[in-house]
Amino acid sequence: MGVFDKLFSNNTTLPSDAIRQIGMTAITALQAQNYKHAVDSFGKYFTSKGQGKFTEIDEDDAFMLYNFSIAKFNIGDISGAIVEATKAIQRKQFYQVFKERAKYYNEIDNFENAIKDFSVCIQLHPEDKSYYLCERGIAYINSGNTEKAIQDMVSSYKLGNENAERILRENTNYFNQ
Repeated sequence: MGVFDKLFSNNTTLPSDAIRQIGMTAITALQAQNYKHAVDSFGKYFTSKGQGKFTEIDEDDAFMLYNFSIAKFNIGDISGAIVEATKAIQRKQFYQVFKERAKYYNEIDNFENAIKDFSVCIQLHPEDKSYYLCERGIAYINSGNTEKAIQDMVSSYKLGNENAERILRENTNYFNQ
């Protein structure tokens, strides 16, 4: 039994330094692609944040929740990944978490929500508009909305996205008009 396991085996409140260390362990495991360990460590991190004086998860934890969602996705817990990404968005809206959650929605064929999240990405991070238009176009294709898919792909292509050009060439007659 490790030192942190002993701390969690009783109901003592952890000092903030110990909580930060658990968070760093989670991030390190995620970076090392040890997703199961990352999920376990993130779980301990958020459990410890709920003890004692740490009764609420603050806005700064949006980043940790975002990373928790990535770890959960990589162990195949897609619904858990969506839950954690949504919690992150409720605390702070940043485009990266919308991008990841859109990917999660695509994975479970929830194209409507993926399209919504890619639309938010376009608003929050217009610097990568061509990328998000292309990704949203793919979600439109998968949802069966060919007209909107082509609109997004053409817009993305006009912004210089080579992937959108490839998709248009392979799937439409856009260049033969």
